[in-house]
Amino acid sequence: MSKIWGCVMSDEAKDGFTIGNTRVRVLVTGDQTSSRYAITESTYGSGTGVGLHRHLSFTEINIVAEGQLQGEIDGKAFTSNRGDVVAIPKTALHRVEDGSVEEPVTFISIYSPAGMDQYFQKLARGLETGQLAHGGREALQREYGVVFEGPFFTQIKRPK
Repeated sequence: MSKIWGCVMSDEAKDGFTIGNTRVRVLVTGDQTSSRYAITESTYGSGTGVGLHRHLSFTEINIVAEGQLQGEIDGKAFTSNRGDVVAIPKTALHRVEDGSVEEPVTFISIYSPAGMDQYFQKLARGLETGQLAHGGREALQREYGVVFEGPFFTQIKRPK
């Protein structure tokens, strides 16, 4: 049994789940913290990421574990490497993606208050079962206050 910050790691932490080209493990659920926060670990495949969006109810803190994370927050570009911390305030329009076309990026995210852990779990389950077709993904995003302003996934195109 593993612990992180005094909480037993969730069952999803062992295997995780896949959303597109992203592998997500929920390390600490909101249920374990009385909804104060949730912690996930995400690995984006080389050159991929999540498009411009905002969280209406959550602050997000990302800590780069391996690789390079890049993106923008409210129009300001950032590039972060191993050990760097990226703070994304509630309602900030942002995108995050792997900064390399050769190597994936792995980062730890702390969401406060909790809720994104449940969003990711429902998103993965819905994509796997097809339940998010015909407006289901948009309904889930409304439920959790996630607003996209462009494509859901991104793919970095580098000049040759």
